[in-house]
Amino acid sequence: MAIELDFLGTSPEETLRIVNGEVIRTPTGVFFDAWSITDDEIQAAVIELQLRGDTLVINSISSEGGPSTLGPAKIRSAFRLLVQEYPGVTKIAGQRTTGIRTKGRKTFIGDFDIPQVEGSPVEVDVSRIR
Repeated sequence: MAIELDFLGTSPEETLRIVNGEVIRTPTGVFFDAWSITDDEIQAAVIELQLRGDTLVINSISSEGGPSTLGPAKIRSAFRLLVQEYPGVTKIAGQRTTGIRTKGRKTFIGDFDIPQVEGSPVEVDVSRIR
């Protein structure tokens, strides 16, 4: 059950709007790196992220099975591998939208006291990822 990461490429962020029934895509100038997480040779999820200084900012984690299907061990393993791919990273950050929560005091990173309200920002020092 080893986790592997594969770089999928870099893609631009776009805003979408509809004008006269037509979808207009406008690049924002922001780019995301996309990585696949595989487990036993099956693609389980895709992580989109940005490197901002010494912080990896997670834009999204999309799983084939939906929210919470990867589990904390796989997410921690993927984050440890990502830190190896981006030397100099000291923090991982993102916006928690759904997924694992236990009594409002645990995250997919580990046990420490941060708010776990859906939609709240999360930033963690990579040394705390076990």
